[in-house]
Amino acid sequence: MGEQPPSPRLLDLLSRFISHTDELLTYIGEMEKRREARDEKMLAALNAIAAGMGIAPTVVVAPGVPAAPAPAAPAPAPVVSREVIALPAGALRNYSSVTTTTDYQTVAKIKPHQGMKFKIAKILVSCPEDVMAKLQWAGQDLGPEVYVMAKLPFTDWFGHGFRTKEDKDLEGDGSSEIQLQVKYPSGGTAATCHGEISGDEEA
Repeated sequence: MGEQPPSPRLLDLLSRFISHTDELLTYIGEMEKRREARDEKMLAALNAIAAGMGIAPTVVVAPGVPAAPAPAAPAPAPVVSREVIALPAGALRNYSSVTTTTDYQTVAKIKPHQGMKFKIAKILVSCPEDVMAKLQWAGQDLGPEVYVMAKLPFTDWFGHGFRTKEDKDLEGDGSSEIQLQVKYPSGGTAATCHGEISGDEEA
């Protein structure tokens, strides 16, 4: 007997029955509609063949359930421009200047309205000579003394929730004030010192 002819490949066998791409897709679609467990391997093989031919694989669905259409691409999110303003913004402000001495004296102050809470935004101290500065609320120190070197302005920004050492709000009572006080340090020299307090009130 002569040599047996080589076994035909799966693609060769299919090409006898399916000559066009649309027919292949139709055949795969029909198989998906009625597929059973024994059809899984064949369906996977057909999808692999379709992918090899540059055809997008079909969507695998459960038996009897039509394939859902591909979801539309989401629209790009709109670009939103927002202005960010740090709070407190410092709508209330007071500034002045004094000639420094060996004793503290007030250079700037703000008296919040009755029942309103004062939120410090910034304090500023500037002097051509070395100077000491501190904040007071209702006659009590709010923090430590700050040593400010000559000609170097000291600027401090406070958080929105800045409070007293007793953890109380800076709430106006008709007489309490926040004061910025300055003096020159021991061995220092008198000079004109500029100071500013700024902040906001809220109920």
